[in-house]
Amino acid sequence: MLSCTLEELDLRMTSSEFTQWQVIDANEPTNMERIEAYLKLICTCIYDVNIPHDKPKTKISDFALEWKAPVDIENEKQSNLYGVLKQWAMQHNKNLKSKIDRLVKPNRDKKKKRKKKDGSSSR
Repeated sequence: MLSCTLEELDLRMTSSEFTQWQVIDANEPTNMERIEAYLKLICTCIYDVNIPHDKPKTKISDFALEWKAPVDIENEKQSNLYGVLKQWAMQHNKNLKSKIDRLVKPNRDKKKKRKKKDGSSSR
């Protein structure tokens, strides 16, 4: 965190110095990355000391956390709700279609029988 405004910083720091800080920032790990690396090393040491000698040793990478991008809760809720509603609608449509088919099919069969009767009686 800066203890001055950007205007004050502009007066204090040259553009070449700012570029140097950008290079350092891009190449050096942040404080949090360093802390995580030390914690992984400590976990590895503690784990390896407490397992039998015939078991394989761990690697520091075994204790690496996998960070995921932050999730927008509202969008996730909306997409989950959309998925649930879509599933319900599809199931509802299947049920509705089968009900309609059951109602319409007997009428179709009656119409076909009438046509056959009408067609065979007129001959």
